[in-house]
Amino acid sequence: MISRSFSVAVMVKDADKSTDWYKEKLGFQVASEEHWVTAWPRGVSWRIHLCQGDLEPGNTGIALYCTDLEGTANLLKKRG
Repeated sequence: MISRSFSVAVMVKDADKSTDWYKEKLGFQVASEEHWVTAWPRGVSWRIHLCQGDLEPGNTGIALYCTDLEGTANLLKKRG
């Protein structure tokens, strides 16, 4: 059967810049592997796969949940 773990691919123009953003602004852990970078919040089993390439028209959406919305919003505002 399929486990609860999953990954989401997100197209980015610059994998290095995107990696820094997920790490510095959101506080995610990041890992570079041979041909890709993954990012994830501490304590979860899923990953965001940062795919460098030409961006296609359309929307990409990621929902992130938190237990303290106001505190999280304030922290993210401080991080820019």
